[in-house]
Amino acid sequence: MRRERPERPAEGILKLYDLRKTRTIILKYLKDNHHRLRQHTQEGYIVVFNQFFKYCNIDYNQVTTQTIRAWLTSLDEKGIKKLTLRLKIITLRTFYQYCIEEGLMTENPVTNIRLPKHIDHPYAVRYIEKSTYLQLMELTNRMPFEQAILATLYATGVRLNELLNIRLADINWDERKIVIRQGKGSKDRTVLFTAECAERLKAYLITLESPYLFSLRGNEAPTQQWVRLKFKGYTEALDVERPITPHNL
Repeated sequence: MRRERPERPAEGILKLYDLRKTRTIILKYLKDNHHRLRQHTQEGYIVVFNQFFKYCNIDYNQVTTQTIRAWLTSLDEKGIKKLTLRLKIITLRTFYQYCIEEGLMTENPVTNIRLPKHIDHPYAVRYIEKSTYLQLMELTNRMPFEQAILATLYATGVRLNELLNIRLADINWDERKIVIRQGKGSKDRTVLFTAECAERLKAYLITLESPYLFSLRGNEAPTQQWVRLKFKGYTEALDVERPITPHNL
């Protein structure tokens, strides 16, 4: 029988004792996102936080774009792979986006940090940029059903088959949480969604009479093929370099 690795509390592996304000905010960030981050992902994030704040030795709200670029340059000079650099940037980007959403900061210092174009891992997923997502929302501005699908995929990161099986009873609107039933590994998990996603969903749900979150007219469930054909149309309409798919959204 396979043994589960015991969880290591974030407090035990996050250092930064000289930056107590930053340490407190990071722990709150990890706690608030506990349901959508696997343990090994949280541990990877903590490694990045330990490395970055040890390098700059200033509190999170004093960090600038120049601070981050100097750190990335030092890592690049050490020969750190581009895929690893991408992951470090994404870690800081999601943390600082959280700080913006919580009203702790007014500007995200990672916004103008571009991800390395050439990645080392041939099978790494190439996620779309925020600008492409905004173009998608503009393209579908008169299609609340499609906007709801796009917003939910973008906000939660759920797989397409999971998305189509979400029931209204699985949604906690007050805490903006969705329970994904029998997801990867046949286990239930909880994902979070944003206030913007909630608005898109409610705009579409006005006319819904199905127990499932996503249903076409007559309560017919959309198929994965139907959704993929829609995404093929988005790719052609926006004329982007690589296909837009539910997976990279």
